[in-house]
Amino acid sequence: MKTISNTFKSKRSNSLKLNMFWCLSVLFIIFLSIFYIFQVCRITQESYLILSYQEQINELSAKNENLEINLSQNNSLKIIDELIEEMDYEKIGQIHYIKILESSVAAK
Repeated sequence: MKTISNTFKSKRSNSLKLNMFWCLSVLFIIFLSIFYIFQVCRITQESYLILSYQEQINELSAKNENLEINLSQNNSLKIIDELIEEMDYEKIGQIHYIKILESSVAAK
């Protein structure tokens, strides 16, 4: 037969195990809640950075388009012809090269 002290110890042991289980469960839930909050904050941060980078990409793309337009406008043959005329260059018909004799070249 079970004695009263054994029954009391058994009930107390079960009660202690049950209390320990609930304490660990509550601690685990608190840990998961904190982890969840941390993850939500991190996702918010990352999405803000993505938006910021996307805005920078859009700005740089617009600047790049403007630079390409300016380059194409400045490199057109019409502008080059106008610059040649402003600098008083003349169009040549035939190229004359200077001929140097081999005997006139200095040798060591």
